[in-house]
Amino acid sequence: MKAKRRNQTIRYISRIEIANLMHLSASRVSQLVSEGVLTQDARGRHRREETLLAIIEHFRRGSELSALKREKLERQNRILARAEAREEGDLVSRKEAEDGWCLACIFLRDRLLLLPAKLASRIAYLSNEVIAEAEFRSEIEAVLTELSKPRSSDEWNVIIPPATSRPATDGTGPGHE
Repeated sequence: MKAKRRNQTIRYISRIEIANLMHLSASRVSQLVSEGVLTQDARGRHRREETLLAIIEHFRRGSELSALKREKLERQNRILARAEAREEGDLVSRKEAEDGWCLACIFLRDRLLLLPAKLASRIAYLSNEVIAEAEFRSEIEAVLTELSKPRSSDEWNVIIPPATSRPATDGTGPGHE
């Protein structure tokens, strides 16, 4: 009889034992029972093996949920950081960046297309190719230096006039006779 009783005690675990084993309070164990995480028989006893497996599964699911919550929180923090950076002017939209590059390319194109007309009269009277090359290099460096200066979108619009006042680039404008 004593052996049978000992086998039964090994198969069951008390709430206090569960609490001590899992570093929980007895009231938390009771809460897990009321939530349906842990089961008990009519006498209020908990089967040792299924109770331990249920607790482990419960905490594993909880850690997975915590990971999902952490990912969601990190995503929200990234969105908030982008919004703050945009407010402070540290971040520009893709459209603003594309517009800025477009304006810079138009500026470079227009300035480089003006070089032949600007240099034609000077080149004709230069004594050799080395001096002509130096003139071209000097003018190209001036254009690139001007391009490299930081500017806002508004400043680019002032530097680059509307398309109607730009020189023709199809070979029909001044200097293309």
